[in-house]
Amino acid sequence: MPHKQVRSERRRYFAWLSAIIVTAYFSYHAFVGGYGLLSMRDLEAQNALLNAKLEALHAQESDLEHRVSLLRPESIDPDMLDERARALLNQAHPSEIILTVKPQAK
Repeated sequence: MPHKQVRSERRRYFAWLSAIIVTAYFSYHAFVGGYGLLSMRDLEAQNALLNAKLEALHAQESDLEHRVSLLRPESIDPDMLDERARALLNQAHPSEIILTVKPQAK
């Protein structure tokens, strides 16, 4: 076999081997890498969890906004004012009966 033909076959073999290695490298990272398909699935699950937390926070925010609106001077609710004053001052009216309840063990 002539020397040029052996070098030509080696180059062809090396080119194919290089192409296979490069393809394997990029294929591996397309599936397992930081932005690969498996990571995308984890990110989507985390996104769903964070969206659920965001919805819960929005619900809590709207409830707090409603309670604050009841305490505004132009639309104060006497029951809400009485409830908050008693809770903050930790006092009760002399004619009220106070019941203490033990929490049940779960």
